[in-house]
Amino acid sequence: MLTRVALSDDRGNFTVDNIPPSTYDVRVKHAQSLSRLLTGITLTIGDSTRYNFGELAAGDADNNDQVDIQDFSLLRATFGTTVTCATTAPAVPCADLDASGLVDIVDFSLLRSNFGRTGPTSPASCLNRAPNGLGPAIACE
Repeated sequence: MLTRVALSDDRGNFTVDNIPPSTYDVRVKHAQSLSRLLTGITLTIGDSTRYNFGELAAGDADNNDQVDIQDFSLLRATFGTTVTCATTAPAVPCADLDASGLVDIVDFSLLRSNFGRTGPTSPASCLNRAPNGLGPAIACE
């Protein structure tokens, strides 16, 4: 398995250099969201093809690729507090799922809407918006 890590820009674009031409399964992950997987992507030298991973499902406060009772416990413990964890690195654990700087009912709603789900998800299986513009960590396999 070949693993590379890159940071995305505020629009979700990222580049991974020095990858041998081949077919890959590519997984993207944001610290407070479930991972997303695209399989069978063929990369060639000089390839600059765009791939749409869709929006990531928010709610994974502890970054273990599942939205579960542990995430709820983290949210409950920090509910109503002002935090900076979603805008600083590393951002785990962090219950500020919308990166507003406040753990509030919006974060609870994001967690609730994805409770019980695990990653990686397929691009068509997620409809909930994850935080944007935070330079999420991206892992490529």
